[in-house]
Amino acid sequence: STQSTSLHRNIPAGELEWFVRTLFNGCPPIDSQKAAFSYTPPASCITTAPILTEPGDSVTIASPVDFRWSAVPTAQQFKVWISVNHAPATLLGTTIASHLDRQTVAVGAIDWYVEAIFNGCSAQQSTTGSFTVVPPPPPCQVPDAPTPRADATVSSNVNFKIRWSAIANASAYEIQESTAATFSVNDSHPVSEHEFRFQHTNTGKAPAIYYYRVRATSACNGERSLFSPTVAVSVLPESTEGSSPADDPQTTHHHINLGGNGPASNGFVAAAAGTTFVATTDEAWLTVTPSSGVVPAGGLVLDVTANPSGLPIGTSTGAVHITFAATTQSAKSPKADPPTTTTNISVSLVQPVAPKPKNTPPPDALIIPAVAHADGLHTTFQSDIRVTIASTSTLKYQLTFTPTGDDGIKLSKQSSIDVAPGKTVGLDDVLDSWFGASASVHGASGMLEIRPLNATSASTSSKAVSGLANLVTFAGSRTYSITGNGTLGQYVPAIPFANFIGRGADATKPTILSLQQVSQSSAFRTNLGLVEGSGEPASVLVSVFSSGGQKLTSFTQGLQGGQHLQLNGVLAAKNVSVTDGRIEVQVLSPGGKVTAYASVIDNQTNDPMLVSAIPINTKGASSYVLPGLTDVSSSIATQQTDVRLFNASSTAVKTTLSFFPEGGGESQTREMTLAPNEVRTINSAVQSLFGMTNANGAMHIDTASAVPLVATARTYNQTDQGTYGQFIQAVTPADAASKGTRALQILNIEESNRFHSDIGLAEVSGKPAKVEISVTPSDAKFAVSTVVDLGANQVRTYRQLLKGVGLDNTYNARVTVRVIDGEGKVTAYGSVTDARTNDPTFIPAQ
Repeated sequence: STQSTSLHRNIPAGELEWFVRTLFNGCPPIDSQKAAFSYTPPASCITTAPILTEPGDSVTIASPVDFRWSAVPTAQQFKVWISVNHAPATLLGTTIASHLDRQTVAVGAIDWYVEAIFNGCSAQQSTTGSFTVVPPPPPCQVPDAPTPRADATVSSNVNFKIRWSAIANASAYEIQESTAATFSVNDSHPVSEHEFRFQHTNTGKAPAIYYYRVRATSACNGERSLFSPTVAVSVLPESTEGSSPADDPQTTHHHINLGGNGPASNGFVAAAAGTTFVATTDEAWLTVTPSSGVVPAGGLVLDVTANPSGLPIGTSTGAVHITFAATTQSAKSPKADPPTTTTNISVSLVQPVAPKPKNTPPPDALIIPAVAHADGLHTTFQSDIRVTIASTSTLKYQLTFTPTGDDGIKLSKQSSIDVAPGKTVGLDDVLDSWFGASASVHGASGMLEIRPLNATSASTSSKAVSGLANLVTFAGSRTYSITGNGTLGQYVPAIPFANFIGRGADATKPTILSLQQVSQSSAFRTNLGLVEGSGEPASVLVSVFSSGGQKLTSFTQGLQGGQHLQLNGVLAAKNVSVTDGRIEVQVLSPGGKVTAYASVIDNQTNDPMLVSAIPINTKGASSYVLPGLTDVSSSIATQQTDVRLFNASSTAVKTTLSFFPEGGGESQTREMTLAPNEVRTINSAVQSLFGMTNANGAMHIDTASAVPLVATARTYNQTDQGTYGQFIQAVTPADAASKGTRALQILNIEESNRFHSDIGLAEVSGKPAKVEISVTPSDAKFAVSTVVDLGANQVRTYRQLLKGVGLDNTYNARVTVRVIDGEGKVTAYGSVTDARTNDPTFIPAQ
């Protein structure tokens, strides 16, 4: 689909036929004549870079070092380059294998990378790995305890390794395996190397947990070190989810049960005996056996094989579509045919995880303040992460999960990912698939840090990120509950560590975070999250206000360094009842860096809405725009938007409010004066404020000069059973894209049997702009682009954009929005709706 007279797309080889269908407003479409042509694509180089595996990010002794990396299909040879103490890199060696063993390395700080050489294609360079070589200690010193690394999840019958770094004065190691965290019963294996391979079969329904620990044996007198920290590996059953080591991808098997007497759980499809079926997949890496047949009386198990070789690191998702034909039946016993069904299959290629305490992050580290894999009341919560880069080279990132609790920083776990240019890494159910949350009885929750390990232009500044900063890394999360009828989710943005607040040098002008549209009533409840990011203890003042500015309560909360704390039902715990409140968070202690969030939950539907914290000590702006407003009623939905405007200044502010409807209808304008510290409540804003119904659009809030306003909205569907909604935060023209700035990025976009996604654009400055919209699948092998003209203050929504450009069944897409001409400034967003619950999640552009 396009607004212009051309469309650029990657197309398959073969004999092709095409035509153009022109759509009109209020008139029937018209099809052009068909044209045919034969197409043979040019030869191309589809290559990948190696992923470094050994040695890990560690300290090793002055002894031979083994260098290892992932296999790269079609690579002819590999060159290993090394730098000592940051000197220019030199060639260490060349090999046709994916390892270079027993290399002598000088004492000092070591940086290394691998270059993959191809026949007729450009070389691909890995990211840079780092470790330190230290001199041997005095002989006969008792060895230190090793630090093990392991993949947190693997599928049944998949080989996996437990790895650890070389320990000084150690000649051998002992690795123990147990099904109990206490190691009351264990298998012990003597090892002379720094890794040991395992494989297990899981024929059950739940993950099987295996625990590992390692100790070193002295080369001098046989003394043994203390045992290492414990690492756990979840061996997955053959269900619809799989996992394999990223550096050694192996085939995984998944089961779909057609009919039979099994429970209607994951991978179960109801099917009547005697029904014929045909099973197909939408991904070449998935195969189904048998692919067709007749369902017998006792049911049938389909074996779905996933071949992850060539898949990117992270989670890849495909689907198995099962089409049922007519059932043979008699006239006396008619039987309805089972429906056509779709079962999703996902495979995660994961990296090893090591138990390592968190330390202070650099300013450009991104922190997702709330992630979870935990059981709730009749539901399970999980977080799906997306990471992409605006870079011409592959970048390496350190992932650190810090669990909730006072000692969370000591219990942190670390892994790493490589992100190639243009690609979007998906980490579905990140705490379980990457950090082994299943090994805990109650699951896990906490925060996730995404730290760049390569120097970027943004790494040197500690100034808070504002406006459309020239960022390199983009990330976000959808945290949601899984119900029997779909998902209920909320978008959790990644926050630069530079935007965490401290006390500040001037105690009379503290930085304050504001969270509005919170509630504790018969309809809603509120959880408050507090996150300390620097590793230093902090004392925080939390104050709660009514919409009229009355302080309802305040309390101080201590945080340990690096602590994630979620206060569930915080307002009820403080005996506060408020239907429309606001929370302020301020750091009192001289140390500590803090951010906050609120999760407002509908008591009937349990649908959560994450409220991001907004700093209110800035000068503000003279124009704010709230996109995504609606007032639409139909037989299946009643959608409306409630708006809140907070005047954070000490004087009254006169505002001009304008509503620009989608489709270019006549705008409506109202004037409103906000008292100092007032939160103005505007429920059903499109209708109550502007007198419009069955309209979508954007609201502009303009003032005579820059003032610190906080404008937020909640757009939701009102049902008899409660509400399903999404939180929207205003943007300013400084946040929008214009000609010459970088493109806006929208992550977590999907178009499949699970979700459909709408993309919204709004011009915010009153000037026209020409906009390029591009859709890129996660593998970045191609992009589909179109160019549209956006008028002054115009609003457009592209319903199911991916489907419209031929990218249905796309599970992890990125949409970019770039202004290529004109003086206008453009904001954008995605709205991702669960196909079963119809719960929407608002995804702001970054």
